[in-house]
Amino acid sequence: MRKSIVAASAGLLLLSTGCNWFHANVLNKGKPPQQTALDEKPTPDKLISYLNKNAGQVQSLQVSDLSIEAKMGLGVARSIELRGTMQAQAPRNFRMEGYMPGARTEVVDLGSNDREFWFWVAQNNPPYLFYCSHTDLPRAQLPLPIHPDWIMEALGMSPVNPSPNFRVNLPKNGNAIELIEDTTSPQGQRMQKVTVFNSRTVAGTEPQIISRRLVDHQGKIICEAIVKEMQQDPRTKANVPHRMDLIYPGDRTMDKITLSLVLDTIAVNLPVDQSMSWFTRPNKPGVQAYDLGRVANTNPSNRNSPGGVAPSGSSARGTLR
Repeated sequence: MRKSIVAASAGLLLLSTGCNWFHANVLNKGKPPQQTALDEKPTPDKLISYLNKNAGQVQSLQVSDLSIEAKMGLGVARSIELRGTMQAQAPRNFRMEGYMPGARTEVVDLGSNDREFWFWVAQNNPPYLFYCSHTDLPRAQLPLPIHPDWIMEALGMSPVNPSPNFRVNLPKNGNAIELIEDTTSPQGQRMQKVTVFNSRTVAGTEPQIISRRLVDHQGKIICEAIVKEMQQDPRTKANVPHRMDLIYPGDRTMDKITLSLVLDTIAVNLPVDQSMSWFTRPNKPGVQAYDLGRVANTNPSNRNSPGGVAPSGSSARGTLR
């Protein structure tokens, strides 16, 4: 995958409004912005306010130059490099398409709207386009672990509802602040959502929110989004991720899925052309649509992928926030 080169001007960016707010309202007042030590633990309400302030600044995101490296396992033999586009509109409109460079052969299509979500991968045999309504998700199993809601949350576009289920943890290394929410998956399993903050106010392209992960009741990471670099929209001055990894560890090392994304040529909060079919489930020639929710409801003894083969690590166990 083409390596992303940060523009020279990026290093000259001042602290964004959001980062100044983080220092003034979350970290201890009166300390230099780069001070790492904390006199006291920030409250969950302050951290949630910061997340919601950022989410409120980005109502839509359009990425016309998206680089995708999809890798399975630890080696490079099972990897593919794609180019594509991404469209996102809060709260649940999402579309990411990837194709082979040069030939523009479509390889992946992932999307959602307020009613349902879908995904299609060209290598599927037979070539099904899987879809499921949001209401049927608790009864469905996903052949792929990547859910559009997860990516929307990783992009920082999903607000957080305050509740007594939140607490704050300060890891021993002192470099991070963890906002932990006790929650349940759509299937009713106990788990935690963990949002990891840099413990100091950052500048330029360094992320303030380092990662978001979903952890089961045994402490195993189900999925994780790692933000490696931020960027500023030149028109709105809103900050959004530039480079990020979406990681699904799976049950075995060989099943680990990593999507490395580079979001170039972005536009934040531009009007979305409603005549476009970005957020409508597509009809692909020669591809059969497969309703995961319908199969789950009519045949609960076999809720796996077509042909009765259950992909490893396919359970839909929740999304990040």
